[in-house]
Amino acid sequence: MRIADITMEHIRYGTNWRACCEDFDFVEQPLEELEIEDCVEFTADDTIVYSGIWVGGDDSVVPLVLIKEAFDAGYGGDYCEYVNDKWRQLGLVANLNAQPGNEYIANPLDSDPSFDAPDHDYREYHRTRFLAYKDSLND
Repeated sequence: MRIADITMEHIRYGTNWRACCEDFDFVEQPLEELEIEDCVEFTADDTIVYSGIWVGGDDSVVPLVLIKEAFDAGYGGDYCEYVNDKWRQLGLVANLNAQPGNEYIANPLDSDPSFDAPDHDYREYHRTRFLAYKDSLND
């Protein structure tokens, strides 16, 4: 399976995947072509692909996936969004009309330090906000 094959049902379910990227060239190949497999147990060497959504200021909801090292403390990574019935890497083309919004990750790993926060449960915040908007996804 590739990122390009992810369905809205996968996103609504909050699936996490492991990237199979032994021969993948992150500079030359489109992220949508990255091979992935279902996974529930991750190691520090794994690249995780999280299901998520982006919610705009007008409450528009766009499916997305976050691609990052599973135990990297830095928040964020690379993203693909689902627009016009296909997945595309986010940020390759400037969008001067982009509106402000927030991303919500469906199922952050308990061991992913990028979701650690000293003052609240950031993982639960993401899960709760994702659940509040996931049914707004169109097929």
